[in-house]
Amino acid sequence: MDENNGNGKTGFQFKSEEHCFNTCNITQPEWCRNIEVGLSLLIKSGVPCLKTTDQCFTQICQWAQNCEQKLLQEPSYFDTYNGSETEFCPTVFDGWTCIEATPAGQVAKVSCPAFYNFNFHEENKAFRHCDQNGTWWDENLQKPFTDYSQCPDTDKFKCNDWVIKIYISGYTTSIIFLLLATTIFFFFRRALKCIRNEIHTHLFLASILHNMCWLIWYGAVIYRMDTYNFTWTDDEKLGCIVLHVLKNYFMVAAYMWMLCEGLYLFIVLVVTFISEKKIKFLLYSLGWGLPVIVISAYFTIRYEFSTTEEMKIPCWNEDISYNWIYKGPCITSVFVNLFFLGWIVYVLVSKFHTDISDHAAMKKTAKAIALLVPLFGLHHFIAAFKPDNDDHPSISCGIEIISAIFISFQGVVVAILFCLVNNEVINEVKKFFGQQTGSGINGPQSMAMTQYTVSSNH
Repeated sequence: MDENNGNGKTGFQFKSEEHCFNTCNITQPEWCRNIEVGLSLLIKSGVPCLKTTDQCFTQICQWAQNCEQKLLQEPSYFDTYNGSETEFCPTVFDGWTCIEATPAGQVAKVSCPAFYNFNFHEENKAFRHCDQNGTWWDENLQKPFTDYSQCPDTDKFKCNDWVIKIYISGYTTSIIFLLLATTIFFFFRRALKCIRNEIHTHLFLASILHNMCWLIWYGAVIYRMDTYNFTWTDDEKLGCIVLHVLKNYFMVAAYMWMLCEGLYLFIVLVVTFISEKKIKFLLYSLGWGLPVIVISAYFTIRYEFSTTEEMKIPCWNEDISYNWIYKGPCITSVFVNLFFLGWIVYVLVSKFHTDISDHAAMKKTAKAIALLVPLFGLHHFIAAFKPDNDDHPSISCGIEIISAIFISFQGVVVAILFCLVNNEVINEVKKFFGQQTGSGINGPQSMAMTQYTVSSNH
C-alpha cells in the first residue's frame, strides 16, 4: 500500500494530529497519515474492513497500538541480533499492517490483513523493501510501498468470477426465452386464455423484470464498486437505492408467483368449489400486492431505523438484519411450495391406487411432478443450504456454481416446459402459420403439469 508522503490529502482525515494521537493512542505522526490513507482506500472501495467504518477504524487503531509496542522493543532487538552493526529499517505501520524491523537490503514479508469481505487470504504474504541504507524504499515506485498484490485469494476470486459469469449468461438467456414465451401468451391470449396460463405469464414477467434489474445492478453498481477510482453523485446514490428496491421487489414478486403456481394447483386438486373471480383476486393480491407491502416495510424500516454507518453503505449493498424483511417471505414461499408438492403427490398417487397397473399414468405423473420443481422454485433449497464457511472451499465453490446454474437458467426451463413445448401452444402456432399437421391432442404431450391436473377435474 502506498504511503501518504505527508501531503495529508485523503478522503478520510482526522480533525487534527492531536485527534489522531488521542483516538488511536499512538505517537507516530507518519503512522497517522498512513492510517488516513488506509481508511480512505477502504472507504473509497466500498468494501470496509469490518461491518462499519467506525469498527474498521477501531480495529486499525488497535493494530497500530500493537505495532508501536513492537517499535518500543526495537533497541533490545538490535542488541541481541547477531551482527548488531547491520542497518535496519524501523518498525512501521503502513496504514493496514505492522511491518517489523528488517535488516537493510532484505524484503519484509507479512501476513495479509484480515479484512472483511475483501477477498484477502491471511496465509498469503505482502512485501515491503528495505534498501541498503536501512530505509523503507521501493526503487520502481520511488517511495515507501507495501505490495499487497499477492494477498487476494485467487481460487476464491476465480470461483466468484465463474459464478458471476454464469449468472450473467443465465439471466440473459432466461430473459430471451421468457420474452418469447410471454409474447406467445399475449399474442394467442384468446385461444390460450385460462388461469394457469395467466399465472405462467405473470411469473414470466416478474422473472424478466428481476433478471433485467439484476443485470443493470451488476453492471452499474457492483462492477463499478470493484474499482478504486469512482465517486457517487447525489442523484446516482438515490438512483442506486431505487434500483436496489426495484430489484428486490421483482425478486419477491417472482417468488410469490411461484407460490401462486403451487397454490393454484392445490386449490384445483383440493378446494374444488371456488369461483374463478375469487381465485384471480387471491393470486393477484399474493403475486403483486404482497411484494409491495413487504418491500415498502423493508424500505421504511431500513430508512428510518438504520444507524448512521448503515446508511453510509453504498447503494445499501451490504446485507444487514433488515434484509430478512424481504428474504423471510421468499424462503417461506419455497417451504410452502414444498408442502403443496407433497400434497399434490399424495392426491395423484391416491387417484391411481385403485388401478396400480396403469403404469403409463404413473409414469406421466412422475414426470409431471419432476417438472414442478423449477416451476415451484424448489431448486432454491440448494442456495439455502450451501455452506457459508471456508473450511471446504472446493465444495462450497461447487455448490455456488450449481446454485447459480439452477437459479439463473430457471427462466429458460419454465419458458420451454410450460410454453414453447406446450401442446396447446404448438397447435396455435401451427394454425397461425397454416402448417397444422393434424397431430392435435393426439400428438406428443407437453407434460405441462398444470394442464394435466386441471383437466382431471373437468
